[in-house]
Amino acid sequence: MADEDLTQYKGVWCFGEVRHGQLVPTVHELLRVGADLARGLEEKLSVVLIGHQISGWAGELFEAGADKVYLIDHQDLINFVDEAYTRVLSDLIIKEKPNKFLL
Repeated sequence: MADEDLTQYKGVWCFGEVRHGQLVPTVHELLRVGADLARGLEEKLSVVLIGHQISGWAGELFEAGADKVYLIDHQDLINFVDEAYTRVLSDLIIKEKPNKFLL
């Protein structure tokens, strides 16, 4: 790990939670904090949404300031299950390498 190139890690991510088919308003608070961080770091601001039939929320998140929205949409993710959400989220983190992640 000591030889890992930390310059590969870019971007500020916020977790957007969808509960009972509704976007949890906390994501807007995270986006406000994330925007300040992203500006200071001169990096992009993204939101990660996990669930099923969630693509309809992307427009609202872009309007709220997100530069990018990661949608992990699958019918098996309709209900929050620790193991499933952790697996898909950790895979995305390993692949995309965010600098900061606000939950």
